[in-house]
Amino acid sequence: MEKQKGRITLTIFLWIVVTDVLEALSQLLFKSAAEATGIHNVGIENALQFLGAAAANPDPWLAILFHIINFAIWIGILSRIDLSAAHPTGSTSFVFVPIFAVLFLHEHVSFARWVGTLLIMGGIYFVTKSTRASEET
Repeated sequence: MEKQKGRITLTIFLWIVVTDVLEALSQLLFKSAAEATGIHNVGIENALQFLGAAAANPDPWLAILFHIINFAIWIGILSRIDLSAAHPTGSTSFVFVPIFAVLFLHEHVSFARWVGTLLIMGGIYFVTKSTRASEET
């Protein structure tokens, strides 16, 4: 049986937040590239045109770079804590994406989505607390 990994420290939590911010920024960049194509209803008949137009934009390439950086950080995180703790804690991207979408894309986020976001934040709190509790027992 594999030894249990360490608890979620403030440093590890902040690195998880960094990966989630990178993920949220990647999503904004992908959305920006999709919008910049001018094609709003992608289907089989225009998929190649859409992909070509998106690939000509620097935004998706920057998003891919963010994913590569995210990968490197995430592997380091997983070497230190259990996946069952890291992955739910990494749900802070579900908090950052709507905030960034409102700020940078001027999207409307409904009250129900904000409530869901608060519930996710509550879940993250309990997951981080559970790693401390399991370590103490």
